[in-house]
Formats: sequence, structure tokens, C-alpha cells
Amino acid sequence: MENGDMKKTVTKTDIKGLKVHSFLPKVLEDNDFAAGTALILEARSLHELKKFMLDNEDFKDSPQNASMKTREWSGTFTWEEYIDLLDNGDKEVMKKLKIITNKTTGDLHKKYKDVISSYQYDVTGEFFDIGLVLSGVPEVWLQPVIEQEEKQRIDIIINGSFDSAQKKDTITENIGYLLGLLKVLEECGVETSVKMIAGVQNYWERSRTNKSIILITTVKQYDEPINFKKVSALISPTYLRRGMFKIEEVTAKMNLAGGYGKPMKFKGTIEIHHKRDIEALEKRIFKEENRK
Repeated sequence: MENGDMKKTVTKTDIKGLKVHSFLPKVLEDNDFAAGTALILEARSLHELKKFMLDNEDFKDSPQNASMKTREWSGTFTWEEYIDLLDNGDKEVMKKLKIITNKTTGDLHKKYKDVISSYQYDVTGEFFDIGLVLSGVPEVWLQPVIEQEEKQRIDIIINGSFDSAQKKDTITENIGYLLGLLKVLEECGVETSVKMIAGVQNYWERSRTNKSIILITTVKQYDEPINFKKVSALISPTYLRRGMFKIEEVTAKMNLAGGYGKPMKFKGTIEIHHKRDIEALEKRIFKEENRK
């Protein structure tokens, strides 16, 4: 188990710095992927993701190479601008995220002041599984992960496979609200982690099989404060359309049948191009039963 959230994970040979896993994180186990057809990769930090991109910048084996094409995806017209985004984040998005996060934190404190002042979980030291929570499984049924200090933890996995036509302001607003929610939880003594997931399904002509490539990147670790630069670098359509496309080019090493396939949907993740999943999480976390 790695970082407490990969169940029965077997780490195989790395692909130029990215870990290869045999199983999805526990929160995503309900997703249906045929055995052997999904390549599950993990970048445990923004540094690992950027290093992979730089190491493969000049990869030419794929005739597609769409990751290098000049096209605007969330403000990056070129590959060089994408690398700069990974390096420095998006200053405009960072500024807005800080404002929205702080405002949301204040609003939530006012809205749930009675609940927050006496906040607790139903199970001490539980591993709070967002996939099970959103599917309606009561917290008391969740498997506790007991640690020395009986820490309470929440894992959030964001689905990065959203359409490039989504407005940056919409994504920024929703992420800022989610970060404000997590900030309140951490003020209540709950550790939070955030990961970004994206996946593509495609037909690989050489092997004549349907393949899925899934990338999971750590945005925030349990003991890490919110890093707005990192969040602004990862939470954008470029994560799929430059990052995932490059990974697909490198791993396929073949003609991609004229395209890059279709983005994948994942059960148990937070969709950030709308606010429904975030609002559902808020209601579950601050329900009346969480009062002492």
C-alpha cells in the first residue's frame, strides 16, 4: 500500500520516471477496466510529471504528435508554454484561487458554525473514502485505518478528463470552492489529500486491442499546505491534452489510428466542470450527524 490509498498495488517497471501500477486506488475500484488493458501511471509529484514531459519532448515515434501542435488549451498555445505552466503555474488563476478559497472558507465557517465548533467523524481514525461517500455508504461502514495519532483523513480525486471548451473561470471557481472546503476540514484536524486523474481509451492498431491509459498525479499530500501554484499548473485542460497526449505518444509507440481516443469517466471522482459533486461532498461532510 502506498500513501495509504493504493490497495493491493504492485509497482512494475517505471516508464521513464512514472510509476506503473496493477490496480487503481481503492476509491476507484468500482470502475470497470478489463484486466491487462489499462496502463495505470502515477506521478507522485509535479516534478515527476514535468521531468517525464521534458525527457520526452522530442519523441517522434508517433506520427500524431498532437501534444506538440500549436493550439490554445487553457492558455497554452505551444509546448514551451505548457512547460512554463508546469514550472510557474498560472498567475491569474493563482490570484483568483486564493481569493475564492479564502472567501469560501469564511462563508463555510458562518454557514456551519454550529457543526464546525463540535465537528467529529462517526468513526475515530477512519479513512474517509470519497467514492463510497458520494455513493451513499454510511461512514460507519468504512474500513478504519488506525494510525498512532488516530489521524482523520480524506482523499479527494479530481477527474481531469474534461472538455477543453470548459471556461477557465468556471473551473477556477469550482476548484477554489473545493479548496475552501478542504481548508475548513484541516482547521478541524482532518488531513486531506488531492489527486488528479485523467484517462483516454483508444484502439491500438498494431496490437488490435482497445487500450486505456490512466494518469494519476498528486496535487496535495496529507501533510502539505495548499500550493496554489501547483494547483493552477495541474487543474486545467492541458493536463489531458498536452500531458496525457504526450504519455500516449510515448507508451503506444505506434500509429494511434488517426487520433487520441476519447476521455474516460471515473466513478468516485469529483467532476470540476460543474459544482454538483462538490456540493454533494459538502452536504455529506457538514451533515447534522457530525455534531457531538
